[in-house]
Amino acid sequence: MIHDADGKTADLETEYPKEYQKITFLLEKPGSTGERCSRWAKHTGAPSYSCLAWRSEALQGDVQWYDMSERRRKYQMEAIKGKNGFDASNWAYFHRATHLQRSQVLAWLN
Repeated sequence: MIHDADGKTADLETEYPKEYQKITFLLEKPGSTGERCSRWAKHTGAPSYSCLAWRSEALQGDVQWYDMSERRRKYQMEAIKGKNGFDASNWAYFHRATHLQRSQVLAWLN
């Protein structure tokens, strides 16, 4: 996301017209959902999402939480620790981004 000097989200259409035009082109260009997502990923340089791989790179211990009992998952969540480089991991970036997006949507709704 592009921010101005005050930390506010920039108006891409007026402040970055070339980037806005490129994004509009990528999102409006016909194609399947997979093709459109692929174009977007290529444009942004976003890595391919891999839940277990990202968890394994960022966290110590058993990261396959989906198959755990509720009791085991609770214990695992309390014992889990980040590996060296956790703050720069794709897993941490992903969760920061989803938190930011959720906060923005809630602000728009209120």
